[in-house]
This record gives sequence, structure tokens and C-alpha cells, in this order.
Amino acid sequence: MNASAPGNADRRRLAARFADGPHVSAPDKAEQRLNDWLAEIEPEQSAAIDELIDHPHAKNILLGIAEFSPFLFDLIRADAARLIRLLSCDPETHFEAVIEQTSRNMLTASGETEVMHLLRRMNGADRSRSRRGQDRAALPAAPGGRARADEGA
Repeated sequence: MNASAPGNADRRRLAARFADGPHVSAPDKAEQRLNDWLAEIEPEQSAAIDELIDHPHAKNILLGIAEFSPFLFDLIRADAARLIRLLSCDPETHFEAVIEQTSRNMLTASGETEVMHLLRRMNGADRSRSRRGQDRAALPAAPGGRARADEGA
């Protein structure tokens, strides 16, 4: 079967690949929490997420996260566009692209601190930390004391 054949593209999405989900012990509370968040975000994003979680098990995965993992749910709430990208993507292709981009950036990194920054950014830790109002570790000044082009970004 050809992956580009009609109907196959949707099956390559992460949201369509979930085979099962957690047993949610308080589904009403988890559903309310998810719905409250969906009501707070941009209508286009909410509609896109609603469409993605229409796949079997995808909604149950998000309900499980809402109930059992406040940290992961905070990451989701901090960046609805990221959730849409993740649920919409072909996981293998997306993961390969993230690794490739990070690897290229690491080759030009000025040192270990910048490499660690790139790795944290790759997994979204810096973005979530900065969105929660916590201080993000500053990158060191470039050699010679010059300010870095990406400092404060």
C-alpha cells in the first residue's frame, strides 16, 4: 500500500496511530478540564484539536494527560500550536527533522552551554519554562564579550 494513496495520509498522523489510551478514573473532571482549555484558546486551534481528537483513543490520551499529568497538561496548554503539530505530524518524519535541525545547530554551537540550550529547546523545555514565567537560563556571551544574536530570544 502506498503511503501517498488517498486515505493513507491521515493514518500517518500521530493522532490516528494511538492504539489504546489510559483508563481515566474521573472522566467528567478530565473532560471539563480539557473543554475549559479548548474554550480559552483561539477558535481555529480549538477546532483543529477537536478534529484531531476525533480519532479513536486520541481524546482518551488527552483526557489521561489532563487527569494524571499536570506537568504534561501545562506543556499542552502553553502551546496549542505545538499540540496540533504533534498530533498532525507523521512521527517518524517529524522526529527525524527535529534531530537533523538540532544536529546542524549543534555543529556550530559555541560550547557545551549552547548545546544544552539546543537540546532543551528541542524537547520544548525552554519554551514551557519561559511561558510559565520562570527565568530561562541565559546563553553565555559570544567569545570576546559580544552579545549573542539569539540572546533574549
